[in-house]
Amino acid sequence: MAESIITNSLALNILASIILFFVAAIAEIGGGYLVWKWLRERKGVAFGLFGGVILFIYGIIPTLQPANFGRVYAAYGGFFIVSAIMWGIFCGQEKAR
Repeated sequence: MAESIITNSLALNILASIILFFVAAIAEIGGGYLVWKWLRERKGVAFGLFGGVILFIYGIIPTLQPANFGRVYAAYGGFFIVSAIMWGIFCGQEKAR
């Protein structure tokens, strides 16, 4: 019984970490993209402000990790790379100038 509870708890912690990795990656990429649009394409100040808020939230997301984030932060790099590639495929359909 106790072993089952420990196994379930570990599985939930791993699932929570994976979800937080993807949320952090999307916040980092999306917030940076909005700031880039504001500065490079002269979009409204709202783009920059919203991007800044998202990047601020990105800074908070690691504190929500159930595991020691310092130990699993290297794994986040892999999630970030996969998320950035997916962002480029699905959201980066703008024509190059």
